[in-house]
Formats: sequence, structure tokens, C-alpha cells
Amino acid sequence: MLHSTPGSQQLRQLQTRRFDGVSERNLLSASAGVLQDLGFNIDGSSSRLGLITASKVRKTWEDTEWWKVFLGNPTDSIRLSLVTRPASGTDPNVIFVRVTIQLTTRDNNNQQVWSGALEDPAVYQGFFDKLSQSLFLEAHQI
Repeated sequence: MLHSTPGSQQLRQLQTRRFDGVSERNLLSASAGVLQDLGFNIDGSSSRLGLITASKVRKTWEDTEWWKVFLGNPTDSIRLSLVTRPASGTDPNVIFVRVTIQLTTRDNNNQQVWSGALEDPAVYQGFFDKLSQSLFLEAHQI
């Protein structure tokens, strides 16, 4: 049986936002646009399932010399999944969005040195702020 820990509940809260007054289709479209603006490649999507998967690779800690001593010039592979879920009830324009981000760091020899879920609240808040802004601009045709 799976059990939820306080840490996993907090992470889920960071990863999830409620959006009112927007269709799931518009929410998915705006989400894809925000991800592309953030440099992600859209790897897959399904409006029927309310799903977007995306990824990107970036150089890690380019300004930190001590990392170069141990790892050479490491890179991060970032995989992101976004899932929408209509709220239970009769209003089709209340949608929950959950974003999960997995980070894998590799050294010069492409050896994995770390992998795990990204838990930085600022990253999730930043994404949801950009998504809210995109939805506002779209709704007001700005």
C-alpha cells in the first residue's frame, strides 16, 4: 500500500495550482507556450488526457569552478510533465494543473551523478506565475 508522507504532500502542493474561468484546452495551449518560452522542447501532448511532456538540457553550475574540478563541465537533463484535471463538480472551467520536474545531472563522461525530483518552490511558483500571466494576456487579447 502506498502511503503519503508530509514531505510528499508539501511537494504536491507546490506542484499544483487551481485555475478558474479557463477551458482545459486553453490551459494546455498556454502551458505549451510558456514551456517553449522557457526553452523546453515539447516531447508529447494529449489534449484528451490533459498531458504535456517536455524536456531541455542545460549546462550546470557554469560559474562555479569547484564543480568543474570534480565533474568537468556537467549538464542537467530536465524532464517536465504537466497534467490537467477538471475539478469535480459541474463547472468545466475549474481546472487543476500539476507540474512535476525531474532533474538528472551528468558529468563530462555522461555518467549520472545525481537524479531526483526538483523541489525548489521558486521554480514551481515561477512557472505558475508565467502561466497565469499568459492566460490573463490571452483572455484580454493583449
